[in-house]
Amino acid sequence: MSLAAYPGGLAEIKATPEWRDAVANHLRATGKEITPEHIDSASLEISRAALADVLRDFHARRAGELPFVEWPSPDGTRESLIQDSDLRNAYGHIIGQIAASHWWPTSELRNLPQRVNAGPGVPADWHVSPLKLACLLRVADAAHVDHRRAPRFLRALIQPEGASATHWAFQTHLGKPSIDKTFLVYTGSPFDIEEAGAWWLCYDMLALIDDELRSVHSLLDASDMASFAATAVKNAKSPEAVATLITTRRWKPVDTELRVSDVPALVKLLGGERLYGADPAVPLRELIQNAADAIRARRLLANLEPTAGKIVVQIRKDKHGAAWIDIEDDGIGMSSSVLTGALLDFGKSFWGSAAMRREFPGLQSKGLKPTGRFGIGFFSVFMLGDEVTVTSRRHDAAASDTHTLDFRKGLRMRPILREPVLEEALGNPGTRVSVRLRTPPDEPTGLLYRGSTGTAKNLISLRMLVARHSPAVDVTVHVVQDGSSEIAIAANDWLSEEPKTLLSRTAGDRNDLIERGVAFMIANLRELKDPVTGRSHGRACICPTSSTYYTAEGVITVGGFLAAKIQHIVGVLSGEPRTVARDSAQPTVPPEVLREWATNQAKLISAAKISGEQKLNAAEIVMLLGGTAPELPVAIQDGEFLTSDALEALLRGLVEVEVYMGKELDYDDDDDVRPKDFSADLSVSKKLIFLPNRSPTILKLGDQSWPECLPGLFSANHLKTCEEVFHRTLERAWGSLPEYDEDKRTVGEVHGTEIVRYVRIYVRPVDISRYLEEPDPPAAGVGV
Repeated sequence: MSLAAYPGGLAEIKATPEWRDAVANHLRATGKEITPEHIDSASLEISRAALADVLRDFHARRAGELPFVEWPSPDGTRESLIQDSDLRNAYGHIIGQIAASHWWPTSELRNLPQRVNAGPGVPADWHVSPLKLACLLRVADAAHVDHRRAPRFLRALIQPEGASATHWAFQTHLGKPSIDKTFLVYTGSPFDIEEAGAWWLCYDMLALIDDELRSVHSLLDASDMASFAATAVKNAKSPEAVATLITTRRWKPVDTELRVSDVPALVKLLGGERLYGADPAVPLRELIQNAADAIRARRLLANLEPTAGKIVVQIRKDKHGAAWIDIEDDGIGMSSSVLTGALLDFGKSFWGSAAMRREFPGLQSKGLKPTGRFGIGFFSVFMLGDEVTVTSRRHDAAASDTHTLDFRKGLRMRPILREPVLEEALGNPGTRVSVRLRTPPDEPTGLLYRGSTGTAKNLISLRMLVARHSPAVDVTVHVVQDGSSEIAIAANDWLSEEPKTLLSRTAGDRNDLIERGVAFMIANLRELKDPVTGRSHGRACICPTSSTYYTAEGVITVGGFLAAKIQHIVGVLSGEPRTVARDSAQPTVPPEVLREWATNQAKLISAAKISGEQKLNAAEIVMLLGGTAPELPVAIQDGEFLTSDALEALLRGLVEVEVYMGKELDYDDDDDVRPKDFSADLSVSKKLIFLPNRSPTILKLGDQSWPECLPGLFSANHLKTCEEVFHRTLERAWGSLPEYDEDKRTVGEVHGTEIVRYVRIYVRPVDISRYLEEPDPPAAGVGV
């Protein structure tokens, strides 16, 4: 647990992939991007924390190596811990194994031999019992927790802090343990109420010692070896029992630890429909996403091409006619320990964990950015069916190391780890998840069912279903349906795919907008690329709609997968999730990139053959996105859609302006005309100016809206609405901005009947100084 164990010192540690992983882990905690440059230039604080992590992670393995490690001396000789070479060669390996075994699970101690005979220079009737030595080592290591380990005076000198201080506090209270029959007995001085945390840590440690003693006793008994005198800790099974020996003052320990009595029910509640909703496509998305993460990991670890790897999604029927769906990848794969450990650890992601760093050293420091980060996505599979098999083989393992985790009855029964049968064999390393579908895919609530027209079922193809939920993924996805195979998504094709094809993925069930030939959307699709980092944050266009259309929608993706919808923009924007279910996301596009893209969209839309109303709507969207739109109209007057320049020219010739806040006049119950006549024969006042009165909503994020919540998007002088543009233009035209009055005015007529509405009335300020003449100077000799 120190640098002294490494002759090369810190440089030897830094040369390991585990060091880079540890630094990367601490960088991630600070929110910094993981790059080789950031790892190499990590702060002293991060380096110290990473060193502590690596020494701790290495210490058991290093203990196994120490008998054969040599340290150079100044005189050129080399020194070893075991100086007698005969003894070192005879016993060094088993000594190292015993030393390392204190970190193994107790069950793995069975791998140690029960007996090692005498080596060189040792009496022939002597022998070593490695198993018993290993058992002694682990229980002695665990049980050494009394005041001798935490002297009060030394504590006063060292002044430990944090978790270390709590350990010192409880050990200071404990006396030396004793034996009562087969029990190890701990007693101690009372813990005051301020030391409750230390008492509970003491309770946890005694429970750990009790577990060690009991498991060692069982192991020795199963190995036909004599047990130790102590086989358990007295009263360690409940806080109340421990308190009879290690007392408290002014408080009473009661076991209020949070616990889950029905884990399968909790997993079903939080990892199924209650979290994701009833859409059967969501668990399919989660499984494809897990497969994509595995492929990304393998690319980094094996230094493969950025588009290497593929996923195959297949719907098939078994020999009994039951429908199954398979999701297979050629990614990094899972060992049996990951299959039975990290995969089943609900709520804890394998990616970025200590388990990942142990399983795949060097992966984290290479900058893996997984989409999955909550450890619950796999459990959504049970929304599709209860019979699930997971077959996997690590990318560097032999075919014989393939394992299958078999769920026979969903979460109601523990899964079985077994060898795969012939038809489950994997052609390549990776993972296959197979689910027997609870509902056939072409039936109501099934995976492909989209309603019916009369007796005909409306079904979506598997290819389109996958494409819509993975529109911008960086992994190629094949689909197999009815025996036919085709590519649903090619890796990163969203950046180069034909615009119409990309928009068909993102338009959802309203693909009719594309089919109706909104040509300007296809022509205006542009990439949102950061020129500094080279990162692409989307490929999209602004899509203003008139009142006769619905609001156009695009998608926000997380890791290339559909996470949320966005209004008035079609195409793809990359984002970060805001919820565990990934059903809400915020775009990641930087403000400066968004502003430039929006301004360019305004130029493109101004040249498009669309209505003036659509261009007016586009101006509102562009300004809300931080862009400028001088080419687009901001107001309406006498049926004309006016840009700011045209508006200024109009205002210069006026001394009074009537403004109606809205894009058109709506019928009012107080109007003395019939609604039908109002709609058909309304004649609007030619002098009335219409201004949009409500900004469009692009994306709601709780009680905030995007992009308004994006820091740094708007400069101090940026105009965000048509009303603000009108005021700025009026100020330029008249020299100053007057206050307005609000009053009823005639805004139109229907068959001679006046239509009256409240309008804003702006009156041009008059500079009376130019009407005042300078008096003539008085004549000579005339008094004034």
